[in-house]
Amino acid sequence: MLHAELSLGRSELGNLHAAQVTRAFPVILRDLARMTVAGSAFSLLRELLPERAPDQGLFAAALGLLEELDAALAEPLLLLLAFQAHVLGLSGFAPRLSVCGACGKHPAAGQSADFDPARGYLVCQHCGGGAYRLRASTRELLAQAFEGEWRQVAHAAWDAAQLAEAQAALGAFIEHRIDRPAGKQAHTANPRTSRPSGKP
Repeated sequence: MLHAELSLGRSELGNLHAAQVTRAFPVILRDLARMTVAGSAFSLLRELLPERAPDQGLFAAALGLLEELDAALAEPLLLLLAFQAHVLGLSGFAPRLSVCGACGKHPAAGQSADFDPARGYLVCQHCGGGAYRLRASTRELLAQAFEGEWRQVAHAAWDAAQLAEAQAALGAFIEHRIDRPAGKQAHTANPRTSRPSGKP
């Protein structure tokens, strides 16, 4: 972290008068995967935040991400996924994963459901379905991150399938919202190739 003294004019460029490192994160600097995650996370923040509009909640979240990455206790990609979900929740852009956005139908308890990243909500089979299938357990973990429990979510026991489907769906949603890729994600198979039984 830096303490910087600068002056801003009307253009995007400012004049830097002094800067001092107030906190370092050495573990991140020694690990390319953690540096990549930090870069992807801050790219999302740049896209979501208006220029010169401080946000204490998002600043605290960003600091928390650096702390988690430096502690090296959670997988970097899980930290990125949980942080992205949390930032979307803080900024008011979180997708709706509890009901069909077209008809209002709730998936049954424990039931998988289709998600449409372009529309930002679940779409039941009766209303046409969506490109990404999300299990109930995956939706619950993402909802916890949207609501602020992102650190707990990053340390939760995700299985490979949960992580893959959450990364694919959330990444596609972010790409639709900011009109560019969401950052480094794990390589996943076609999200519709394996669909658990049960339809909302």
